[in-house]
Amino acid sequence: MEYRKKLYGTTIIDSSDSIELNKYQKIELEYYEIQTNKPLLEEKQQYGVEIIKKNVKNEIIEIEGKIMNHIFQTEKDICQLLEKLMNNKVTPISLEDVVTDMKSV
Repeated sequence: MEYRKKLYGTTIIDSSDSIELNKYQKIELEYYEIQTNKPLLEEKQQYGVEIIKKNVKNEIIEIEGKIMNHIFQTEKDICQLLEKLMNNKVTPISLEDVVTDMKSV
């Protein structure tokens, strides 16, 4: 499946967000809009999200990511979701649960 991804925004988790981090530790989160290419003319465009988490521990960069495709059919809806995810500093591990909860409301 082919798709296009576009950076929506980034945020940082630091010691003010998590008691597990000391004042020198920071976790960078990147949020991407995923647009799935339409294979057939009668199918609607699908949008999803990807979150990438970058954490430096002992001079080693740990990278974790999660992609969820086919969440919405409009770019407006996926941008609203991305804004909420970024403002609340949602990480890859909780992405699926958060999206499922938000869509069920």
